[in-house]
Amino acid sequence: MTSAMLVAVCLLVCASLVPAAAMAAADRCDRATRYETLPAQDQQTLQRGAPVLKVHTHTGSAYHMGYVYQLVRYPPELVMAVFTAYEDHRGHLTNILEARVEVQRGNYARVRFVYDLPWPFPNSEYVVNETVVQEGETYLLYWDLHPSSPRGVSAPQYAEGYFRTQPVGPRTLIIYCNYIVPGTGLWPDKVNSDGLQAMQTTVHDTVRWVDAIATSSEMSSRRIARLRAMLAH
Repeated sequence: MTSAMLVAVCLLVCASLVPAAAMAAADRCDRATRYETLPAQDQQTLQRGAPVLKVHTHTGSAYHMGYVYQLVRYPPELVMAVFTAYEDHRGHLTNILEARVEVQRGNYARVRFVYDLPWPFPNSEYVVNETVVQEGETYLLYWDLHPSSPRGVSAPQYAEGYFRTQPVGPRTLIIYCNYIVPGTGLWPDKVNSDGLQAMQTTVHDTVRWVDAIATSSEMSSRRIARLRAMLAH
């Protein structure tokens, strides 16, 4: 999450405060979601090349859980291999000022991100646990906050999500879910509406990033080899 995980926090134009939910940790993204579980109308939309955006509003807080679905023309392994190059999020994903891997052990990484927030707010710094696995033909990256993650107005109280790549015929479905509760209980209407849009931007940026990598078989092979080494441990 990585790169867009704090996107809702940057939307501070409405700085009124509301209570944050103590029950946030009970809410988790549905990792059972697959292409075949989506309604026929959503499948048709995806087949036309358009993204599908969904929200889960029945959380333990005023903040919604967002889902973005997008079919892309690259193999699921390559998409995941690019997205798990955590330190390269800076320069490829919108508003990421820093992405530093503090610990890397096989398929696990602890990553510190710095996210650009609009004036007059300080940049957001946060630390997440990132774990990538292969589940059948799909690849799954899931994350949550590390205990060392900073607290404050521009940091989340709770964050959890995942990024899955699933083969669908000759293409790959990206399934991206994210749920955050800002640390100070920021105005939820702006966080919910603009946060989902920013998640779509992350998927768009990721596809452009994979476009660039895929132009070189050498770069693609290096990324895939790195992912396979991560998963082998």
